[in-house]
Amino acid sequence: EMLDTLINQMLVEKKAAEEGIEIKNEEIDKSIEDIRANLTSQNMTLEDALGQQKMTIDLLRKNIRLQKLAEKLIENQLAVTDEDVAAYIQQNKDFLPPEDSPDDQKNKVRDMLRQQKFASVFQAWLNTAKTEANISYWKKY
Repeated sequence: EMLDTLINQMLVEKKAAEEGIEIKNEEIDKSIEDIRANLTSQNMTLEDALGQQKMTIDLLRKNIRLQKLAEKLIENQLAVTDEDVAAYIQQNKDFLPPEDSPDDQKNKVRDMLRQQKFASVFQAWLNTAKTEANISYWKKY
């Protein structure tokens, strides 16, 4: 599992470098501030959450950078239309927080649908990248 994680990271970083994709520290800082705000709204600190996950701020920064590289590699496949959002809201209106404004609901649904799309598209991209990289695993018995 650890080997696969390292291979995945290397594939993303190599392809991003080939395409000239870079992530600025400001983008990472913004993501960390968003996480911090979200945790604060749940009466938790970022430091407490990192401690529970046995993670450091440096590892979080590295993970965010990798996530953003992956998103930029496949961003042209992650579009979520207004129709997608409207259909989801219509099908799931009973499960959406009633205290949210319609715009907040749309934004949350759009983000969620984008994350779902990212998961499936990125997995397909990763499988293709692994096949093209011709990776061999050697195991001693």
